Amino acid sequence: MSYPQMGCVLFLPRQLQFSTIIITIFVVFLTFPTSNGIEDYYKECSSMASCGKFSKIGYPFWGDQFRPKYCGHSAFELVCPPLSGRDNPFLRIHGYNDSARFEVLGINNSSMTIVLQDLSRAEGLDHCIFPSSNLTEAVTEDLIEYSAKVECINLLYDCNPSMVGGLIILKNFTCLIDDYNTGTTYYWENDKTKDELHKFCQSIQVPVVGKDDLRRGNVTLKSVLEKGFEVNYTKMYHDHCFHCEQSGGACGFSLDSGFMCFCKGWDSHFDCRESGDVPPYPPPNINKENKKGEFTKLDAQKLKLIYKIGACLFILTALIVGLFYLKICKFRSQTMTSGITSYGCMRSDIEFGNGIPVFSYAELQEATNNFDEARELGDGGFGVVYHGNLRDGREVAVKRLFERNYRGVEQFRNEVEILTTLKHPNLVTLYGCTSRHSRELLLVYEYIPNGTVADHLYGDRSESGTLTWSIRMKIAIQTAGALSYLHATDIIHRDVKTNNILLDHNFSVKVADFGLSRLFPFDATHISTAPQGTPGYLDPQYHKCYQVTSKSDVYSLGVVLIELISSLPAVDISRHEDEINLSTYAMNKIQHGKLCELVDQRLGFASDFKVRRMITLVAELAFQCLQQEKEIRPSMEEVFEVLKRIESVDYEALEEEEMSRGYEISKSASEAAENEVEQPLRDAQNPSSSPKSVILSWASRSTVSNASG
Repeated sequence: MSYPQMGCVLFLPRQLQFSTIIITIFVVFLTFPTSNGIEDYYKECSSMASCGKFSKIGYPFWGDQFRPKYCGHSAFELVCPPLSGRDNPFLRIHGYNDSARFEVLGINNSSMTIVLQDLSRAEGLDHCIFPSSNLTEAVTEDLIEYSAKVECINLLYDCNPSMVGGLIILKNFTCLIDDYNTGTTYYWENDKTKDELHKFCQSIQVPVVGKDDLRRGNVTLKSVLEKGFEVNYTKMYHDHCFHCEQSGGACGFSLDSGFMCFCKGWDSHFDCRESGDVPPYPPPNINKENKKGEFTKLDAQKLKLIYKIGACLFILTALIVGLFYLKICKFRSQTMTSGITSYGCMRSDIEFGNGIPVFSYAELQEATNNFDEARELGDGGFGVVYHGNLRDGREVAVKRLFERNYRGVEQFRNEVEILTTLKHPNLVTLYGCTSRHSRELLLVYEYIPNGTVADHLYGDRSESGTLTWSIRMKIAIQTAGALSYLHATDIIHRDVKTNNILLDHNFSVKVADFGLSRLFPFDATHISTAPQGTPGYLDPQYHKCYQVTSKSDVYSLGVVLIELISSLPAVDISRHEDEINLSTYAMNKIQHGKLCELVDQRLGFASDFKVRRMITLVAELAFQCLQQEKEIRPSMEEVFEVLKRIESVDYEALEEEEMSRGYEISKSASEAAENEVEQPLRDAQNPSSSPKSVILSWASRSTVSNASG
């Protein structure tokens, strides 16, 4: 939707002629919307509904009992009690396996997650029968995603034990009927022998929570399946419904047209901004006729006339108010500081930019309970960050500029310009900001509820022990991916640290705080600036000539990788003098082959082959990132690719080979796996060398560099 200019600019010319007013009113007569039927769809789809014990259910869900089909995505049908035959509703995911029914054990609107139990599979347990109801297609189509807690296991049943036993070492579980053993079920964790095993067994892939307990035999297969598994529809929502609701619309769906956004008086296929090139569309698959005596053609004509008269009065009033407002703006320009009035999220920016909503100061003041200190989340790049609740129910993080912080005003403008151009799942989303004439400059971000990586590593959430190595590896990959995306668009973050890496309920990364970002000049290889950032993460290049490049972010990410390995903060004055700076401490330990003294032993470094090998490779990569000379460090894209390679290595096969042949025999295979991960960096950084280990390669170069310096 296009907004009128609200900044102190000449949006209403002083010499405005009466003829211009007449033309404007005439255009309004021709174009003012008069549809009223769509109001019904807007009201129906903007209201929340209840299904069984779950309340406040909206898009993408629908059901014959509580929400019309056009108010939800066609694939997400909820069947509510009592028709569900259970205390809970069940979900049908249409188009992917219409016969599959999933009992809904939980719905979390804020995190957009659903806990499901496969009814057909749970009921089949009593007879050791596992009917397949696969969600793979729905996941592939980006309708849903498994949460970080979910892992898939492969179940084999109806097997020939004598044939299976000779193929592979399998874990087995028993199916029970009235506590009596009725059969044996196997599971395995990779697909390497799937085709061979399929000759002797039936097989399916099952998403579960609690795979480790199942592996250890602490729980039964039935109890694990009855817990259900968690999925989320966050990506599907953000791809479509997010923009619609942000613009004041209500989300819906049509089998003919796909996603629909119902607005007050019209609808569209995207959102409720009146861009001028999106014509109004009729409601999807709905033929709602007027009943006799309810609404006649004459009533409609009267309503149109009322609309047009009201529009004329509104425009005349706006002209008068505009002239008065222009005088006020001129007066302000003589009394206000030019720095403040030059910045902010101007409505003209919205009109020609990415359509960021403008919030009023009063609205954000109410959302944060008058900026209550109890709601403070911390200090951002230019001010204090508060937790807020908007009237529409959304949780937000509100950044408030420090009073008369003119350097902060520049950062405020910088954040707005940068964030409006960025679209990445691992970067924090900007919901909107105040206008440039607000009494204070404020930014409104999505609220990320699960704290920061620093909180979970050594802060007030560290005791929970939720950051397993697999989650830490996920954090490293997603952070590197987000930063690689920034660098590809010529943007340097300049304040990469664990306090700026937020985590959602699924432990997915959201990189935050672009207050120190700078657009990278196309004709420059570095940016000269005063040293900014956080001690412990600063590129040594700062202290030499105050120059920053994309390799400065690489250095900071290297510190983050060491924090993920060690669970230690980047700077800690309580540590020994040689260990205060974590990067220096880590470089020393890695270079002298004492990595085990650096690693957080709770990660299973000593007992788990896969964890030990992955941590070793990540430590070698961090060692490269922390080199003093920026030319020696890899690029962020290379770091991202290497982290993905480290995760993808088949460590189970590697371990089996080492166990069967002995370490010395399989040493070549081990080195081959490491070489597969390390080769891109060797090729990029020093094509002529081929060391056996990244550590040896970079350590030798570092020694030479230090000796010559």
